[in-house]
Amino acid sequence: MYKLIFKKRALEEIKDSFLYYEYKQKGLGDKFEKTLNAYLDILEINPLQFRTSYKNFKEVIIQEFPFIIIFYVLKTKNDKY
Repeated sequence: MYKLIFKKRALEEIKDSFLYYEYKQKGLGDKFEKTLNAYLDILEINPLQFRTSYKNFKEVIIQEFPFIIIFYVLKTKNDKY
């Protein structure tokens, strides 16, 4: 399992997106949060399954919302892949 580390800006964008969706429709922010968490759970298990979009950056497109998770995987000396 991989450890997810979020930059401050990413956390702010998630919060802003939650507030935007909640403003648009009550409960939609919660649905966004649950959907995002489901994608993050998958990403945490196997981030290498997602396509590389630019150099070492990978991306996950959230189908239910116009939202893209852009990330990269840090390898340590203990990694065996």
